[in-house]
Amino acid sequence: MAGRPNPIPLSEQDLAQPATHPLVTRMHISDIADDPAPTFSHSILVDNVCGITCGDVFETIWRHFQEHIRPDEYNSWSARRRDLVARTYHKRVHEPLDWTQPNNIPGRGDGLRRIDYMGDKVMFRGLEPSPRKDNTWLMFVGPP
Repeated sequence: MAGRPNPIPLSEQDLAQPATHPLVTRMHISDIADDPAPTFSHSILVDNVCGITCGDVFETIWRHFQEHIRPDEYNSWSARRRDLVARTYHKRVHEPLDWTQPNNIPGRGDGLRRIDYMGDKVMFRGLEPSPRKDNTWLMFVGPP
């Protein structure tokens, strides 16, 4: 479909590359850049005792955002954030994300997922150490 970015597939060798230099075995993603919320209500923890790879980061982030939103998370958000999440959810369950698979649409009863928190900022743009210098990481995202 015109206007949609074509994803670039990653090889097994790409995914096996170390995510950091020097290697780290634990990565705590505690903030999202440009998120107006004072705290990221559902931080992400990536672990690999052999050293975190790019594949570990991508898989952990993907799994994290597939999880359903807990009531305590939802209740901690502003009314504006709740409205954004509701609009994103409505769009997600009514429009297929993969236009080549039009029957692969979540049902209306799917429930809010953490990806809905992100609104239209669902493209991973990278990570960097937090400016707080507390061994946490800042995730950059943007629209596709």
